[in-house]
Amino acid sequence: MVDVAVKCVVVGDDTVGKTSLIMRYTHEPEFDINSYVPDASNTFALRVMAAETPIRLTVWDTSGHQRYERLRQLSYPQTNVFLVCYAIDDFKSVCDVEKVWIPELRHFCPDAAIILVGTKCDCRQASQPNVSGSPPVVSPSRGNSMAKKNDLYTYVECSALTGEGIKNVFDTVIRAAINPGRKSKRHQCSVM
Repeated sequence: MVDVAVKCVVVGDDTVGKTSLIMRYTHEPEFDINSYVPDASNTFALRVMAAETPIRLTVWDTSGHQRYERLRQLSYPQTNVFLVCYAIDDFKSVCDVEKVWIPELRHFCPDAAIILVGTKCDCRQASQPNVSGSPPVVSPSRGNSMAKKNDLYTYVECSALTGEGIKNVFDTVIRAAINPGRKSKRHQCSVM
């Protein structure tokens, strides 16, 4: 049986946990989140099975830093699925989802599926209310609302520290690529 190729590019602000998410998935269980130093761009390839279908999943880790903007955009062609990541404890990264990341992806790859990912969900358990009395983290309902408002494939959360939700993130990537469902017109990115 021939492998189905799926390309996934992970974007988001620096320090939201993109690399940790990928490394936890591709190198579990030996990955030490505290010892890895990311590069400007990395690519990871692995073979997984989905409903008895062999999948060749290629995951591209990109830098969220503005100085790597042009380099990052070179990774976009032929992308099936994008993961737009933000840290649930970093409101700037949440704002940049709609201000930077979704507009950039829609400009370069209007037909690729986009999954919104809230990282560092372990912060929710450790979170203490701030001065105003509200917790300093973004709620799952806000993530779901952003995904619906921006017509994204879905919203998921994970923690690279604990491993919670990591497998679900990439299972969702594969579902979005193979069975796009409500995003049936979305296929892959072609930059001309």
